[in-house]
Amino acid sequence: MSAENSENSEQGNNPVAMDESVMMQNFAQETRNPWDMLRGPLKEQLKFSRNVLWSEAAKARFHAHKAAPAFKQIQSTARIANLGSLTNLPKANTEINKRLCVVQGDICQMKTDALIVPMDDSELNARVHSIAGEELEAALKRQTVPLGDTGLTASFQLQKEGFPSVLFHCNVPKKEDPTNLKQAYDRAFYMADLENVGTIACPVLSGVSYPLPGQDYYPLIGAVHVMLSSVRQQFEKAKAHQFNLVVIVCANDREKNVVNELMELYFPHDPENELEDELIEEVKVEEVKVEKKAKKGKSKK
Repeated sequence: MSAENSENSEQGNNPVAMDESVMMQNFAQETRNPWDMLRGPLKEQLKFSRNVLWSEAAKARFHAHKAAPAFKQIQSTARIANLGSLTNLPKANTEINKRLCVVQGDICQMKTDALIVPMDDSELNARVHSIAGEELEAALKRQTVPLGDTGLTASFQLQKEGFPSVLFHCNVPKKEDPTNLKQAYDRAFYMADLENVGTIACPVLSGVSYPLPGQDYYPLIGAVHVMLSSVRQQFEKAKAHQFNLVVIVCANDREKNVVNELMELYFPHDPENELEDELIEEVKVEEVKVEKKAKKGKSKK
């Protein structure tokens, strides 16, 4: 046996060398940027959209907002509304935060593996049907989806470049009903786990941003509380690591502001274990100095 083969044989049988190799692989996985786990089209879409509000939850708010001065009057009621069921505030967890992203825009354009969409008379549902085509309507007619449950179909003509591949249709309440709304979210995430979905986009279901006078509606703040609570619980479960990324898609400024305000309650930031994020671009502000020319005085005769 040659010296080289003998050395390789000893190294292969050496448990210390094998342990070091395994440790290096585990370290590489732990320190790997979470965005490297995403497929190219979604990563590029999020990186260059300039629409990302929360790439790591609560990071932007932590850096951008100063602490309120003492005895200042509370101007917003979103953070203190509908908190009766929120008894145990979640602790900061970077491993969870790095798997959450919030954007504002059209969910139908998201290049995730799956989309969660509503089954109601909303504008979003109409848009999904108009893009996906008649095949979607035919597929849903073959299913019975009661209130608080979720159906599964292909994405049909909504699919572009392979994304999304599946749609989860949630039958959600029109009036305030947190039990059935949360049940629909939970059912959608459960089915996504069974389908081995890696990335999923989720809208704010049921909540009405701009209600019309005299019509019953589901308050937006309550709906966002239910959504964030459900997403947090999914991440807390052992199988939650199945999702590389959950993208919350806000349809308008009102949704964006409420989600931004309530995010810290469910996904608090951990500054000590902060991760570098490729989606946050450094913006260089250059000061432009304008030289003022002295006015010429009138000459005296």
